[in-house]
Amino acid sequence: MMRTCADCGREIQSNESWEEGPKGPHHVKGSFQNLDPLSELAEKYGTDKGPSTHNYTPVYHTLLSSRREKVEKVLEIGIFRGNSLKMWSDYFPRAKIVGVDIDPKCAAIFTKAEWPRIEVIIGDAAHDPRVIRDIDIAIGRDVDLVVDDGSHLGEEIGKAFDAYFFMLRDGGLYVVEDVNLRRSASAMWVMWKHEFA
Repeated sequence: MMRTCADCGREIQSNESWEEGPKGPHHVKGSFQNLDPLSELAEKYGTDKGPSTHNYTPVYHTLLSSRREKVEKVLEIGIFRGNSLKMWSDYFPRAKIVGVDIDPKCAAIFTKAEWPRIEVIIGDAAHDPRVIRDIDIAIGRDVDLVVDDGSHLGEEIGKAFDAYFFMLRDGGLYVVEDVNLRRSASAMWVMWKHEFA
């Protein structure tokens, strides 16, 4: 009998662990085998970007694996518990990782001693000029990757894009996650920045 995961919308394979939930069957974190390195980190840290939820990490890995050692700056809007920042920090060994969230509790997630390359900024990344300035000071220009996993609202996505797309380096990647959410599926928009002289 074929079962479809209520979280990611994919068919649950016979070698994957699953359990029944209120919305239907869903993958159990850590039940996957033969994962790419980023997906392994996603499962390790429990971020929803991994195979057991949205399954974005194989796409990220395909797009970014050849540049892992070269990525120097990552900005993520909307960090929730900070699990994806930990994933990015392990995946990009040289990168400064800046996360932004409106929830003040997020400020206490990371210590400099444990996570020296991660910085968290609290505030509205789309509307607050102070936050936009603080992000610019923290990470500057020539950002390699911007991930918008914030409000998921069209107007907010547009304002954040206007504020941060110009910060990307030529060839940088801007991703908006969880676009057009449906009950059991989600999508991501991927935009490369290419400057023309």
